[in-house]
Amino acid sequence: MSMSIEHRENPPQRELIVTTVDLSKGWDTESMRDILIERLKELGIYQPNLLFRGFDGNKIEVIKQHGTDIPDDTVIFCSTEGQLVDEYAMEESALDFSLGQEKAGLAVYDGARLFKDSSKYGSGYEYQPKKGTSFKEALLAVLILE
Repeated sequence: MSMSIEHRENPPQRELIVTTVDLSKGWDTESMRDILIERLKELGIYQPNLLFRGFDGNKIEVIKQHGTDIPDDTVIFCSTEGQLVDEYAMEESALDFSLGQEKAGLAVYDGARLFKDSSKYGSGYEYQPKKGTSFKEALLAVLILE
């Protein structure tokens, strides 16, 4: 009996995680980022190439359905883990943007399914889905921050 190993370019989509993260013990963006990363590790989805997008938490159903809060756009702005706390960044971080909303939402993406595309705006925070995937397939978790 022989066994073959099937290779897949894109592994099957896992169940989208939607959860609340309590950031009340954080006192600055660095400690809040650490709380977020610890929570992602607890959920079993942490990896070093994650990308983060802050959004208005009132748009959670749009994010769950389309993988982004702006379904008509082909590019989304995301922060890497390091950019979540970069006070000298050219753009507002995903965490800062999220915390500035009435209801703070943070989308977490698998960075291996997206690629950086700075052709549209040129700031280096723009990402598009790789060929054969979508924002929804790249979306790993939707977090509501409290």
